[in-house]
Amino acid sequence: MAPLIGFIVLVIDLYIWVVIASAILSWLVAFNVVNMNNRVVFTIADTLYRLTEPALRADPQHPAQSRAASIFRR
Repeated sequence: MAPLIGFIVLVIDLYIWVVIASAILSWLVAFNVVNMNNRVVFTIADTLYRLTEPALRADPQHPAQSRAASIFRR
């Protein structure tokens, strides 16, 4: 049982680092530090987006998220 728990903790730790890398890269792109026209940067950004998007996507069925989204739509 302990190796399974250790593996789950490892996967969660790696995913946390992927989310942090995605946030840092999005800031670098927003401030024009890195150029998205570079194929390597684009590939890394696309991979990080594909890994983090399902977990960070807003759920339209969740009432609190839909209320917050409606505030910004006005």
